[in-house]
Amino acid sequence: TVVRALRHGAQHRWTGRGRRPAVVKRLRSLAEQQVASPSGAVGALDEVLARGPLLLVLDEFGKNLEYSADDPAGGDLFILQQIAERLAGPGAPTGVFITFQHLSFTDYAYGLPAARLQEWNKVQGRFEDLSFLETHDQTAQLIRAAISVEPPTAKQARQLQRWANSCADSLKRLDLTSLVIPDPAQLAGSYPLHPLVLAVLPELTARYGQRERSLFSFITGDQPHSLPAFLTAAAPTAETLPVLGLDGLYDFFIDAAPEIPTGSGTASRWIEIRSRLREAQGLNAAEQQLLKTVGVLNLVGSGGPLRASRDLLDFAL
Repeated sequence: TVVRALRHGAQHRWTGRGRRPAVVKRLRSLAEQQVASPSGAVGALDEVLARGPLLLVLDEFGKNLEYSADDPAGGDLFILQQIAERLAGPGAPTGVFITFQHLSFTDYAYGLPAARLQEWNKVQGRFEDLSFLETHDQTAQLIRAAISVEPPTAKQARQLQRWANSCADSLKRLDLTSLVIPDPAQLAGSYPLHPLVLAVLPELTARYGQRERSLFSFITGDQPHSLPAFLTAAAPTAETLPVLGLDGLYDFFIDAAPEIPTGSGTASRWIEIRSRLREAQGLNAAEQQLLKTVGVLNLVGSGGPLRASRDLLDFAL
């Protein structure tokens, strides 16, 4: 990954006619290798740094860290350390190295032996972590911007308003106002999502998904159990106002997830809850909905305002 990034930058830096530096050819040769040697990559980096300032940005770097955890010999961990050492301290070349990943650096090292975990901590210590976590309000704003709520009849509009007013009262009664603003207009603008879905989505997509990407896959995607799929199967009528609750989040993010989330101790909790629900037999639809709702609440927090209490479950269902 580092070699490909350097090659891409070198090709754009030295374009047009004229003699190109030898490092351009060297990077092309390294990039064509199935596995570039760490020493070759670091040597090419030194040549680029010798010719001027460098900004090295690697997106989706979590995949590289996963590979480094599984294959320490073939991963990029050694190169990370070498780059960090070269760009740190007085007298170092002018350069900035930025990586983007969905989890923190050490989350990808979860479950490694103590000796290897110490190596990861040593490498991470040479970087500065900058976390970007959207608030519940910001997530709710994104959702409302993606949803257009236009009740086709006056009766449905009144029905929606009554639902939003009732939800706002429940949010206040259950002391959930720090997670969801109890504004009926905003709640109506997020329909058909239950207010608890707005409260849970930021944490759920951060722990078990890819934040905004997972959020918008749920809101606008065509996958099974997504919001559009829910609306197709349960469209509002003159008599009913279907609401997508926490059990719908379970179906999309947990039961239908293609793979177990990587990183930290949350993976074991995720596996345990999904296994328990899949092993439950002979449940009717209401019992399945209740069990899925409890499962989602246990995933995002066993304490605090989102604890699966009877009052909260009454509101959720």
